[in-house]
Amino acid sequence: KFCKDKRLLLRVLKKSAWGWSDEFDEYIHPELKDDLAFMKEAVKLSGENLFHASPRLKDNKSLVNLALEKKAHALKYASHRLKNDKAIVLKAVKKTPSSFKHASKELRSNIKFLKKTFNSEPLGMFHNCHCSLRKQPEIYIPAIKKNPGCVFRFSPNVILKLNIEELSKNTRSSVFEAYQQKVE
Repeated sequence: KFCKDKRLLLRVLKKSAWGWSDEFDEYIHPELKDDLAFMKEAVKLSGENLFHASPRLKDNKSLVNLALEKKAHALKYASHRLKNDKAIVLKAVKKTPSSFKHASKELRSNIKFLKKTFNSEPLGMFHNCHCSLRKQPEIYIPAIKKNPGCVFRFSPNVILKLNIEELSKNTRSSVFEAYQQKVE
């Protein structure tokens, strides 16, 4: 049986220890998932509630911003268009840097945006960039210089192809040791 009583549903949602569960989902009328006012109230209770919004509302900038204020990882429930919106992504990353993994592939592959987002911090850029960028010397060299353990993110075949001439002798030795551990 579906309920359209917004106040009642919001009270139940507020008092529920489990939040918006599958059980709660059985009682809510599907139209409410596309009701901006209702979903704003639900998202104020928990940013995770963005998951239950209609596709149209997952593309609503004000609703997504509200969800990000509560939980930066709510970015994963936003529409692709908003996952590609630099202001939205920066807001999420400012609150929780690891939320960057939910940004669009386009933004995670944009070196200029990575540099701006992570203040050119090598490890932040290396760990958060799209895997296709990780193999570029301007990404991996500074990261490996700062932490040779970064090389463990690569397969043995990729390690063999890395240009490590710029690295110190000790760091090159660490890369070689990592390669040996990976092939054993």
